[in-house]
Amino acid sequence: MMRLLRVELTRLRMRRAVLVLVLVGLAVPVLIAASQLWNTRPASDGDLAWAEQQAERDYAEALRTVDDCVEEPEAYGYGGEPGTDEARELCTAGMADPDWYTADGYLYREALDVETTRTDAAVAVAVVLLLVVVLLGTTFVGADWASGSMSVQLLVEPRRTRVWVAKALAGGIVAAGLATAALALFWTMVAVTAASRDIETSAETWGRVLVSSVWTVVLLVAAAVAAHALTMLLRSTVVTLGIVFAVSVGSTILLAVFGASAIRWTLPTNAVAVVAGRVEYYVDDCYSDVGAGVVGDSDDACLRVLERPEAVLYVAVLVALVVALSIASFRRRDVP
Repeated sequence: MMRLLRVELTRLRMRRAVLVLVLVGLAVPVLIAASQLWNTRPASDGDLAWAEQQAERDYAEALRTVDDCVEEPEAYGYGGEPGTDEARELCTAGMADPDWYTADGYLYREALDVETTRTDAAVAVAVVLLLVVVLLGTTFVGADWASGSMSVQLLVEPRRTRVWVAKALAGGIVAAGLATAALALFWTMVAVTAASRDIETSAETWGRVLVSSVWTVVLLVAAAVAAHALTMLLRSTVVTLGIVFAVSVGSTILLAVFGASAIRWTLPTNAVAVVAGRVEYYVDDCYSDVGAGVVGDSDDACLRVLERPEAVLYVAVLVALVVALSIASFRRRDVP
């Protein structure tokens, strides 16, 4: 088995499409991290100067509007006699409050927060990597079916289950390595930047980051194996990718047909729950029930939470089903 696995890893490494996918899988998380860090950067002196100029310009424009309002307060929805101090006071309070025109109001920018990054940008990284490993898993074995080399490989190693497992392990190993490297790059950039900005992050938060990262790697390995299994079952890269696209679009169809409650059973929702730890969603037939799974009091009776254990079970069942069907089909069907 080890010899066969080494052969499959070599074949995987020699495919140009796989190399391109690996590069994309490493580059995109870095770009997402850079975007997140840029959007949360502290205000510079230049930013403050620009904000002050904007505030002064807009405040001056508001004061000119106040002058027009004083002449015709009713036209602007304010009381008071035209031209009176009362009208000016009312118009100024409603249209040109000095507290509205400060530099801080023009420089609203959230500070870098590791917990928010874990449930936001890190999920985006996971989605990109998920697409990459699915493409990796399906193109690798799809090429064998398209070229007809699968029959040649089975002449060398006639034990089909061993061939299936070796290919799945090769894809899973590459997916695990890619996911680990990409997440390490992403979180290293975040951690170094947080330290340089003197942002304190608790050990508990970093613990949640580690747990989410581990589950992300597990999910990506499962996705690579599932893509491999589906392609071995259907014997076509195009058909497999079509099904993946249909699953993504099908989530919207389920919501349209069965309502908001159906989001609990969509694959994307469960995948996000595996990565982030939980997903909140709304249901239709909630009434005023505050039973299990409800967040908060009766005002939140329509809000439900999908926790990671439930999502892991959902994904595991789907992957196991596809793998079982794929192996059974590969062992019994003729190979052209």
